Amino acid sequence: MLKSDVVLTMPPLPVRYSGRDEVATFFATVPSGGALDRFRLIPTRANLQPALGVYRLNADTHTYRAWGIWVLSLDGEAIAEITAFVDERLFPRFRLPSEVDSKLRSV
Repeated sequence: MLKSDVVLTMPPLPVRYSGRDEVATFFATVPSGGALDRFRLIPTRANLQPALGVYRLNADTHTYRAWGIWVLSLDGEAIAEITAFVDERLFPRFRLPSEVDSKLRSV
């Protein structure tokens, strides 16, 4: 689903990954050592674009806490850009809960 020249950024951090291989490597290794089960995703929209509310597992409470909003820019059916805003304060603007139950399955 990633374009060959996909770009991942995380403003305001100086993070930038370019190309399918770099972005795929990031997702395979960086988020908790590649443990994607530590995250839950809820679909939403941002500026008419598809987006995801991303929740990270709190091991102490066994719940998933708001972590960030990922905005996906598409080119046809492929993902051309991912802009990841790591800021839990954004969730009320998207009418997303600040916490989700561990039984929730990701999209």
